[in-house]
Amino acid sequence: MMFVGSLCGGWMRKMAIVNSNSHNCALRHSLRLYQSSNDVVVSKKNAAALKKKAFINRMKEKGFVDYRRVLVRGGRGGLGCFSFRREPFTRKKYDDGADGGNGGDLIFQADESLSSLDHITSTLVGISGNNGGSNLRLGANAKSKIVKVPLGTIIQSEEGEMLADLSEEGAQFQAALGGAGGRGNTGGLKITRCVAFDDERKQGTPGTERRYLLELKTLADVGLVGMPNAGKSTFASAVSNAHPKIAAYPFTTLNPHLGVIDFADYWRMRIADIPGILPQAHQNRGLGHKFLRHIERNSVMLFIIDASGSDGSCTPCDAFDILYSELKLYKEELVRRPIVVGASKMDKEGANEGVDALRNHLEHSGKKIEVMPLCAESGEGVVELTHRLREIVEAEKEKLKPTTISRKQEDESFASELFQ
Repeated sequence: MMFVGSLCGGWMRKMAIVNSNSHNCALRHSLRLYQSSNDVVVSKKNAAALKKKAFINRMKEKGFVDYRRVLVRGGRGGLGCFSFRREPFTRKKYDDGADGGNGGDLIFQADESLSSLDHITSTLVGISGNNGGSNLRLGANAKSKIVKVPLGTIIQSEEGEMLADLSEEGAQFQAALGGAGGRGNTGGLKITRCVAFDDERKQGTPGTERRYLLELKTLADVGLVGMPNAGKSTFASAVSNAHPKIAAYPFTTLNPHLGVIDFADYWRMRIADIPGILPQAHQNRGLGHKFLRHIERNSVMLFIIDASGSDGSCTPCDAFDILYSELKLYKEELVRRPIVVGASKMDKEGANEGVDALRNHLEHSGKKIEVMPLCAESGEGVVELTHRLREIVEAEKEKLKPTTISRKQEDESFASELFQ
């Protein structure tokens, strides 16, 4: 019995050791699973974060769109209802099908917060009206669909005729009308009601369909014009809330950037950073027409010229002549607008001599254009230039104000004409 007991005791001790070992193995296995699951969770989180970051970068690098060809269609009218109502204890049936709702219009509306047409798809369709129901339940009319576009959007017909210029905040253009709702078997003239389940009058009519050309011309108070790598983007980022890409190579800016300068008295001025202009840009060299058309809607031109001539391609005088001639050859009206020259990069060697040479050149050519030195990186001359631009912009807006004539002046002028 003692031998059997010792055998049982040894067997139980071995079983306890095996159980403990198996328990430790299970613990180690579960710990590995926990760690691996944590690694999977972490990797999933990292993948989601990387995917989100890539999406944001892709959206930032999304191309600037200033031209769209769109097909616009109004909302379709809702179906009419063909149904009958029966009263108890009678064989007679009564018509109770109602008309469908009208389709919604499609409207373009100017919005100051937008700066590109990249969100506009090739086909825009209005909202359809609701279907009519039995028991005289009329279908609801659909609401108008409003498609927002940037300020300065010009809407043209397919033949190129200008139909609207959305240059003011909230300005609207009705691009397509919604269709009429289908007829039920009640309401209105009896001759217009549907008389069968498959009657054509039950169908709602489709909305109007038209093709438009949307062209964006940047609308700003001041347009920054200059050669590539002249310092336009640096100046725009220094004085406004615009954040264009800045680098030490030409054509860093490939799309126009809009910025707003806020003054202490809550007066605001919009500036547009236009990409660099090359010689023969009026002949569409270097996407010249794509860039030049954004200058057309700016009331004041600010020529940003590298006073030091650090790139070695041309002197400040030659740079001014190229910019002036390109604007004149593209549209002569542009050079009749107020022009201010901002001599940039004054912190570099030879900048003062370049400014003097530029002033002498303008004086000899008979152009009364002001030259103001500045260095956007250090802030030298930036405040003076922005205040000078404000004075010119305010003067230009004052000229555009309509002259008001009082009723008394009208009566006096009419009386003087009557008794002459």
